[in-house]
Amino acid sequence: MDWKIDKTLGYEYAISKDHYLANSQGKVYKHIFVMCEHIGRPLRHDECVHHKDRNRSNNDLRNLQLLTKSEHALLHAIEDRGFKAERRENRECEHCKKPFTCSENSEQIFCSSICAAEVRRKFEISGEDLLVMVWTMPTTEVAKTLGVSDVAVSKRCRKLHIPKPPRGYWAKVKAGIITPSIPPYLNK
Repeated sequence: MDWKIDKTLGYEYAISKDHYLANSQGKVYKHIFVMCEHIGRPLRHDECVHHKDRNRSNNDLRNLQLLTKSEHALLHAIEDRGFKAERRENRECEHCKKPFTCSENSEQIFCSSICAAEVRRKFEISGEDLLVMVWTMPTTEVAKTLGVSDVAVSKRCRKLHIPKPPRGYWAKVKAGIITPSIPPYLNK
């Protein structure tokens, strides 16, 4: 390949629009090319190639380092801005009991926002039970029974893909125009 220097970024590159490593402008950067040839595969979306000596035109394999993008960002934060890496600590999620890693002085007790949200839930109910309740009494009565708001009941119905009776349904039931019936529960 015919390698040139990118005047803006300082990286060596070649133009080859059909090459598997080419970006949208058809550029194949030499440091990426060298690393991919060495490891025998293209970089994953979360990987990048770091120049150890910071010389972007020194593409000798001994000067290149394969890092994840988060490792690369941390390396530059430490080297360029003097940040000290926080000590990491292994913990167990209070909800699902899976191990996770966080900074030593963190107050984090859940492994994810999903576990935290499940713990904050005001009520637990199966999809089948909620379907029966929603189709046998108005949402406001369901909410009073469960000790939550009607908005919480509606949100849980949406989350569990439970259809609610249409507007005016209970007025028609009260007037004797229709008889209540429970639709089948389709667990999605």
